[in-house]
Amino acid sequence: MNTTEPRSACCRWLPMLGIGLLGATLGIAAAMVVAAVGPRAESPPADNDRETTADLAKAVVDAYLDQVVEHERDRRRERLGALRRLYADKQGELKEKREDLQRLAKPTGTSDPPAIAVKRQAALDEYAECRRELSPLKIQLREAEADLKFQEALLSQDDDTLVSETDLDDLLRSDSIAEQLLYQWGLLQQRLDDVQTTANPRAKAQYEEKLGREMRVLEAQIDARQAVLREELKVRQEAAIGEQIKRLKIKIAVLAEQQKELEEDLSRQREELEQVHTSTGIDQLPMGRAAIERLAGMLDRIAEEIDVLEAELGTVPRTMPASPEPVPNTEH
Repeated sequence: MNTTEPRSACCRWLPMLGIGLLGATLGIAAAMVVAAVGPRAESPPADNDRETTADLAKAVVDAYLDQVVEHERDRRRERLGALRRLYADKQGELKEKREDLQRLAKPTGTSDPPAIAVKRQAALDEYAECRRELSPLKIQLREAEADLKFQEALLSQDDDTLVSETDLDDLLRSDSIAEQLLYQWGLLQQRLDDVQTTANPRAKAQYEEKLGREMRVLEAQIDARQAVLREELKVRQEAAIGEQIKRLKIKIAVLAEQQKELEEDLSRQREELEQVHTSTGIDQLPMGRAAIERLAGMLDRIAEEIDVLEAELGTVPRTMPASPEPVPNTEH
């Protein structure tokens, strides 16, 4: 049996044994020597007797020290096992707290308080900007819808509401046929005026009747041409209103789609804002980080003690304890 290591180790433990215990041990050794060699007070002991006595005493002390060393090793083995179990338990607790911290930090994407404040302000700014964009869009959509109803109402009218007298007069003056008819009617009107001022009564009556017939024919032609032009103007107006209705429908569809997208963004931003402001977990983030840091420090101290015990026992752990990970920041 190799007793070199226990003897060197026991040097640290002998003061703890006490003088009484050591005296009892030496007394037992002396008794064993007397029993082995017997009383020889009348003559000094021989050299071989002294060697036997020394060997017996040494054997007794070595046996006792070996027992003490083994007891201390057992105690340290138990301590090592308890520390390993404690380390495993605390590792599991640390993992759970990290997961809790990540879950609490999920609404903001970070567990850092200054970063959370920045994200809160950013969420407020984005929400306000989205509302500013949505308000004028709603106004434009309502105006377009009202204009569409007005244009459709105009188009459904059966009378000549679409044609204004001003537009019709402008069209008459620009129409070559109507212009020629009006010119001829003007000439007849001028001749009629001349007749009334220069002709004798009999000739005047004849001319007035003849010019009147011609003027009435021209007036009928002018009225017919005016009716044609009115219908043409109505068709043009209806076509223009139809095009306006098409453009309005397209505009309304685009505005409605934009409004839908903005409202969806606004709803999403409102939910994110509510999560940031109302989530009680946000206030627990600093405490969660502190708890993780305390557990990580505890695991470091346990790991150091495990390393010391393993070095003293001269054993290699079946599973080396992993160093605790740093506290997660969870910031993206």
